[in-house]
Amino acid sequence: SRAIHTTTAQRAKGKELETLQLLALSEEIPLSALMSVGDADVVDSVHAQGLLEIRGRYSRKVSLQGTLSHQVVADATAPGKARELLEIFLGVPGNEALLKPSVRLKWQQIAGLPTSPGLVHDAALEALSEGHADLCLEILNEGHDASPETDLVRLEALIGGGYLEHAGEILERLRAQF
Repeated sequence: SRAIHTTTAQRAKGKELETLQLLALSEEIPLSALMSVGDADVVDSVHAQGLLEIRGRYSRKVSLQGTLSHQVVADATAPGKARELLEIFLGVPGNEALLKPSVRLKWQQIAGLPTSPGLVHDAALEALSEGHADLCLEILNEGHDASPETDLVRLEALIGGGYLEHAGEILERLRAQF
């Protein structure tokens, strides 16, 4: 469980730990993206320890091995280290497009960085499109954005989640704006 995952991650040191943290924070990225920011020998070492899961034949994706929880490792990553790893990852052209909005949002929050209303909106839309109305509402509630566009996403999530009374409140607020 949580203690086992934390102990496994804590046994890793230096660049190996950074590789695990990067994968925990990014959740799943192309192998080529990992190799663009990581040392090949370190990636090979972590792979040899059975801590990486590489899937796909032509479009190879890499994540932490299934028994190692990315959330536990990400939560154990210090904010300064999370920020440093985000800067390194985003410093490679094209890598920003590899992160789903929800992943980028969580990574920025772990790093203690401010999040833009646009990123919150995109992450909420992602959650909603994947059928996670409650997660969508959680993201929006933490975002503190009361724009009409965000209220429409919130309204859709409330209806999808069966929160019709709260949906009526949002609908009244939207009617008052138009």
